[in-house]
Amino acid sequence: MNRIDHVRAHAFTPLGRIGRVTLLMPLVLAGGAAIAQDGSGIDETRAARSPVDWEARLAQAAPKADQPVYLIVHSAGDCKFCQRWKGSLSGEGEFRRWSTAHPSAKLVIVERALIAGAETEAMHPPELLPFFEKRKANGTTRTGVPLFEAAIGHRIVYRTYGYSSWSRKMFPALQALEGRRGAVTRDEPAEKD
Repeated sequence: MNRIDHVRAHAFTPLGRIGRVTLLMPLVLAGGAAIAQDGSGIDETRAARSPVDWEARLAQAAPKADQPVYLIVHSAGDCKFCQRWKGSLSGEGEFRRWSTAHPSAKLVIVERALIAGAETEAMHPPELLPFFEKRKANGTTRTGVPLFEAAIGHRIVYRTYGYSSWSRKMFPALQALEGRRGAVTRDEPAEKD
């Protein structure tokens, strides 16, 4: 029996091509919620809910003079796009260099071990725990990665997915927020999302 006849003989066994596809299909479909993003911009965490117009929310946002703007980066150890964003010559380095002139801009990286893993409370700094609590209540502790969020107070004002969205969307959004930074006012309560 030559190699081609051997392949044909196995293609028609009970677990041939169709059987293998039938067995693997549920595994492929089950893993769809926490797949790494490649810059498509699809917001998986809100796919089943009403969409948020992030551009409109960003246009209305302006931090007070003494209010920090947080860049929250959701990452995973096994995400090649997340690892590429990190480092002195990539997105993280670009942010750190820019933030030296903008000390109110703060970076928080929330990294889980695996893309398919969930975020935990221990991964979040105390000032950002309200965001984790909201994700936990909504059942969205397994987001697509890399996910970039800009937060002012207790409100996410901009969100974007994917490695390429850093330079196309998120970094310009952070620069715009810093450009709209307002005067110090201490008697207004912080906005909540």
